[in-house]
Amino acid sequence: LRDFTAAERYCLETGVEKRTIQNEDKPTQAELLNQLLRIYLKIYHDKPNASNGGLYQLLANCRDILDPIETIKLLPDGIALRHITPYLESIMRASVSERRNKQVVSKLVRSESFRTNVKYLETKRKAFVIDTKTECALCHKKIGDSYFSAHPPLDPYIDQL
Repeated sequence: LRDFTAAERYCLETGVEKRTIQNEDKPTQAELLNQLLRIYLKIYHDKPNASNGGLYQLLANCRDILDPIETIKLLPDGIALRHITPYLESIMRASVSERRNKQVVSKLVRSESFRTNVKYLETKRKAFVIDTKTECALCHKKIGDSYFSAHPPLDPYIDQL
């Protein structure tokens, strides 16, 4: 149990990233790492003065896989803040980064929607008069009093039906 790197490697190699129908009987990496975290915390609780390198190493190396809220709930009250500060900083950075990325995506979607609405309104606003001398721009046949349909110009950004 003193080979912390081997324990982490076992959890990462044995566990699956996400549960699917094909691997529903296998534990996920997060579940195995949470179990390992609980083992390290039990050692910490039983022997508070013992070296807790495995606990801090696990928090540093697997911060992307461990659920931050569950991990913080598991941490004991007496743990020194200086030992978990790198973990807390990294999850805060990841959270802020994810939030900013979602804001950028939201603004891009809003911008694209705005451009689409502008193009629609420009197309709708164009007025034209059809008389007996009007010709089709594609086939050059006289339109006159016959029935026809007008389609908007092809746009590579809009899916065509």
